[in-house]
Amino acid sequence: MLGTMNRIVNLFIYIASEEAVELGRIYEGAFTRDSPLNFQNMILIHLNNHGLSLYMEIRNFFKKIKEISVTKQAFSQSRDKLNPHVFKNLKDYHLKEFYGSDEVKTMKNHLILSGDGSKCTLPYKKSLLSFFGGIKNKFLKITSVAVNSTALYDCLNKYLIDLEIDEYETSEKELMNRNMENLWDLKYLKDKPRILIYDRGFPSLEFFTKLIEKNEKFLFRVKKTSYKNEKSKMKTNDEFIDINITKSRVNHIKNQEIKEKLLKIGKINLRVTKIVLPSGEEEHLISNLDKKTFIYTDLNELYDLRWGIEVSFDVLKNSLYIENISGYKEITVYQDFLSQMLAYNIITDMENSAQKLLDERERKNNNERAKNPRKKINKNTAIGIFKEEIVEITRLPDENQQRKKLKIFIEEISRQYTQKSTKKSPRKPKKAYPTKNRSNNRRSF
Repeated sequence: MLGTMNRIVNLFIYIASEEAVELGRIYEGAFTRDSPLNFQNMILIHLNNHGLSLYMEIRNFFKKIKEISVTKQAFSQSRDKLNPHVFKNLKDYHLKEFYGSDEVKTMKNHLILSGDGSKCTLPYKKSLLSFFGGIKNKFLKITSVAVNSTALYDCLNKYLIDLEIDEYETSEKELMNRNMENLWDLKYLKDKPRILIYDRGFPSLEFFTKLIEKNEKFLFRVKKTSYKNEKSKMKTNDEFIDINITKSRVNHIKNQEIKEKLLKIGKINLRVTKIVLPSGEEEHLISNLDKKTFIYTDLNELYDLRWGIEVSFDVLKNSLYIENISGYKEITVYQDFLSQMLAYNIITDMENSAQKLLDERERKNNNERAKNPRKKINKNTAIGIFKEEIVEITRLPDENQQRKKLKIFIEEISRQYTQKSTKKSPRKPKKAYPTKNRSNNRRSF
């Protein structure tokens, strides 16, 4: 718990620093005046976002800090000065401390990172439509404004490592390439061994070769129809085979240089694993993981860990309401999405500490997990507590008081749990819920 408290308090201190302000300015001279809409308050307003109308968001925030509220127009002018990517800088400041600690969970000394994408819908406004585009019907008319997004997620430590959004027509593969470039720029993860896990939408010969060149270990789920000729020659359910790079397999690549490079390589030796599910259906995985370190059963366990990124997108959309944006400009969308990525990670930090407290209580009570399913922290409640209390914590006069208050809230979160496991098999079909406002999916703020 101490590590969590220190990281969050240090983040608050950093937000108030000149370095953070410098990174957060869009132009020189922004956020230099003493104003209720200073840089620190602008960051906190975004983290404190409840998904309400802009007027109510501003009103509630200034009511908490006991200052005279400002107008929507003044807020909109100030947010035009705020660089959305400062939330990535703040995210890195927070995660750098975590990944430098002894709290990091690994599997066989490897971080397990997963990449995936999701479509997010936005309000139907001309200003958003002209920039982001959207979903078209059969008559090629845009019926919903939307963005495409991809993320990298730490499956064991439950943090979002990176988030990218862009126009709806931008491919997930292109966005994932940006995620990977961002990952390779992160100094605090540079020397961390890791395994990257992807679903069926991402495998490609160019992606395989790029990851191999970067000395990355990876695991992809592939379609049954992929590399059929090579798979037909397999004598076991788990072996390394040569994947041939033919002209027909690289025809879709527009970059001639990359195409010629792949053809020159000729083939890639990769591990293909067939897993038979209880239903009798086959699942096909491709990786470059060595068989001594990662045995056959490890691969199935690794792929199942990927489900965490699906859950994270669900939380961003349905608990942090990233689609319920607070304005109709391009910059607003980026600010709202990236600020909630930072909020997600701070909440996760508190949740992880609360889970440790809960597990410790369970061990002291000698509860057998076979009879009592493992209790899991209620994330929805954790989000609600964070959103209600984040501003109050930052207004406390010194660091010790902030830590004490954080401790109280983490202990409160540890007492709010669910009996059922939150792990859900990615192979199960999604349930259809006829009722929109279900009792088990109520808003926490």
